[in-house]
Amino acid sequence: MGGVDYDFRTEFINDNSSVKMKDEFKQMEERVKQENPDMPEADVYQKAIERMEKQFMGTGRLNYAVPAPTKSVGIKHDDGKTKFHLLIPEFIKGVADVMTGGAQKYSEWNYLHLGRERIIDALHRHINAYQLGSENDPETGLSHLFHATCCLQMLWALDNNFHGKEEKK
Repeated sequence: MGGVDYDFRTEFINDNSSVKMKDEFKQMEERVKQENPDMPEADVYQKAIERMEKQFMGTGRLNYAVPAPTKSVGIKHDDGKTKFHLLIPEFIKGVADVMTGGAQKYSEWNYLHLGRERIIDALHRHINAYQLGSENDPETGLSHLFHATCCLQMLWALDNNFHGKEEKK
C-alpha cells in the first residue's frame, strides 16, 4: 500500500511465518482497496486487520499484537459510528438560516405549538414550488429544499415530543 511500512510484531503459535502473514495481510489490503476504491487508506488498513482477525481467529495462525503502522496511517475503531462527514456543511447552514429566520419572525420553538397539518402543508408547498422549477423561496431568498428540511425537522420534533433546547439543560 503506497509506501506504508508495517511493523508486524507478530508471534505465531504454529509456523512462525511472519513473512507469509505479512504477504497475506498486504493481499487482504489490496482486496479491500479493490472493493472500496474511495475508502481512505487508514480505513482500508483497519478493515484488512478486521478481516484477517475474522479469517484466522481460532486457527492458531494468528496470535499477534495488532499490526502497528510505522508511518502515515492511524487506527481508529469507528465502524458502525455515525459518519457526520457525509453531511454537507453548506446545506446544514442553509437549514439553520431558515430556522434562524423563523425564530426571528415568530420566536424560537414556536413551531412546537403548531398543528402537524400546517407543517405538512408548508412542506408540500415548498416541495411543489421546487418541482415546478422555483429554486428559492421568494420571501427569504433561501432554497425551498432548506425550508422543506426544516418542515421535516419540525414534524420529527412533534412526533418525538421534543420541547426545545431550554428543557435539555
